[in-house]
Amino acid sequence: MNILEDFTLEVTILAGENRSTVFDVRKYSRMMFLIPSGWTSADLGFMHSEYQAGVFNPTFDYQGNLVEISVPSGAVAWFVPNQWTQPTHFVRLWSQRDGNNVAQTSEQTIKVCLKT
Repeated sequence: MNILEDFTLEVTILAGENRSTVFDVRKYSRMMFLIPSGWTSADLGFMHSEYQAGVFNPTFDYQGNLVEISVPSGAVAWFVPNQWTQPTHFVRLWSQRDGNNVAQTSEQTIKVCLKT
């Protein structure tokens, strides 16, 4: 089984920014992220919106906890959302720590592998 299939794309967080370009997660139930070696130390959060050009808000679980994963530079990180943490429709990855923005010092391209 090839873990990089069903759909693979790249998103970018520009230098000095903390949010990636938008991608659509409506058909997928699992996500894998290949974090670049130049990643500025930060956790990965998820901003979501029902609309591609809409307002993006942080994703929280049913207990009000911010949905985030720890991602060291050069790592592979899996995210398997459940019914309480599944981001809706469109997502931007969010470079953050404890809900506070963490700007990336250089442009970061993250490979995102989406699985059904």
